[in-house]
Amino acid sequence: MRWSYYLYGEWDPKYQTHQGVDVQHPTSGKAVRNVMGTSARKVEVIRAESGGSFDGCVIVWDDYLKETIVYLHIGTPTVTKNQMIKAGDQIGTQSTQWKHTHFQAQDGKTTSIQPATYNTLKTRIPYGFMTWYI
Repeated sequence: MRWSYYLYGEWDPKYQTHQGVDVQHPTSGKAVRNVMGTSARKVEVIRAESGGSFDGCVIVWDDYLKETIVYLHIGTPTVTKNQMIKAGDQIGTQSTQWKHTHFQAQDGKTTSIQPATYNTLKTRIPYGFMTWYI
């Protein structure tokens, strides 16, 4: 499995395109699992859709942490809006179009995908891209 983190949330100042972590498994269509909640405490799916420019999107709200988690490039979501899920539950599969899944945390409850604002970053590291192989 390979994953990358764009340091300070940005890598393209012109398009302001990235904030979060991309997780790639070498096998297309690999299961994507929810990381929020616990085995006992469930969280709410507040958006689940397939297709579109993201090739599928699942957004999960954790009422305890007051945090929204966005999963993009979910080829086939296996959850539905308003469904309650726990940590480890499958929410879909890795997109075969994008060949990775994007993971992003946002403060508060929101169904929108918040872009990063490059100009508000206090530290700019031009080549802040790191890749780990596990």
